[in-house]
Amino acid sequence: MQNIQDSMNLCCIYGTRAVAENATASVARLLAQLLAGLVRLRSPDWRFELVAPAGSQVNGVTCRVPVLSIPKRLKYRLLKRFCGWSESELWTRKAVAFIAGSPNGIPDTFLCGTGSAPTLLRQRFPKARIVYWLHNLPKSARDTLAAVSASDALVLPSRALYDRLWDRFEADCFPIPVWILRNWVAPEQFAPLANTKRNAERQELGLTPTDLVLAHVGGWAPNKGLRVLVQGLRQCPPPPGRKVVLLTASGATVRTRQTVAAGVDLIEMERLEPSRMNALFNAADVGVAPSVWFENAPLSVLEMMATARPVLAAQAGGIPEMVEHGHTGWLVERPNDVAAWVEALQRLYALSPAELNAMGEAGRQRTLVQFAPAAGVAQWTALLENLARHR
Repeated sequence: MQNIQDSMNLCCIYGTRAVAENATASVARLLAQLLAGLVRLRSPDWRFELVAPAGSQVNGVTCRVPVLSIPKRLKYRLLKRFCGWSESELWTRKAVAFIAGSPNGIPDTFLCGTGSAPTLLRQRFPKARIVYWLHNLPKSARDTLAAVSASDALVLPSRALYDRLWDRFEADCFPIPVWILRNWVAPEQFAPLANTKRNAERQELGLTPTDLVLAHVGGWAPNKGLRVLVQGLRQCPPPPGRKVVLLTASGATVRTRQTVAAGVDLIEMERLEPSRMNALFNAADVGVAPSVWFENAPLSVLEMMATARPVLAAQAGGIPEMVEHGHTGWLVERPNDVAAWVEALQRLYALSPAELNAMGEAGRQRTLVQFAPAAGVAQWTALLENLARHR
């Protein structure tokens, strides 16, 4: 007879973006890599199902797409006016109903990447095992506590997020078992390019050999801190004989280049798939993450490090758990203090290419050892096996 821990029917629910190993959205890409890794380790003993938006695809996983019947324009008006639901909330409700009506039977274990899913799943399937993978600091404490209370395990990618949640919920009781499992970066997707390819990428972007190039992700989104960084660049003249070029993957419809300060240009890029993002980071000399909010565990920082770029980042959220100050990059203690960024940029400008390369290589080695996909999938396997043995 097969032991209960040797069999599992795992259903993953994620309603934000299409889930695929080459997805442009980093969390959707991470989720696809996790499922693919679990398939390699536990198939055929475990069965895997993914309920996600159209375009989702993971080898060895049955993908199902709930279809919303309400026209999109009408849907938004009705939701906001009468229900107070977000698009994600509507999609999750549809997904749970879709699973309940499936002729394939009800999964025994759910992995949720959408905030409202644990509560809705517990209401519909009271005996199911539910794992909630939380990637961002929630806005609503009440809804988050309900989702956490409905789950059997909560997975957090950083100790910083754990500390924030503990401070928020300890007075009300925070009983759920927590697993702090780091995110990872796939070395086959993000790695240094040969010098000839790197130089070709720089030429394609209109960069010269003497340009000091900074890579940023997120464009002008308020929480990504680009305004703070640009103002810092305006107050910190580039090194003599060099131009500073700031590249940002902003999701722009067309690539644009503009001068934002004397000797400083900004190139805004479209949303990029992993191979092109890898090329963008390789074209740069330094990665920058000037976030001005609680960054849980940004994958872009790991991806910069994996391409052997030192990272200049805000000391926010879980970023200090990734970037070792003075070894793989630098941390700015006051994230939106322009003067603090000026000081950090001055330190950066004073470093030689050899010193930058040494820091970048140290960061790459850190990702290979501490943020490896195999280790992450193994930890997830241990979590799921634990739940299968004990409820």
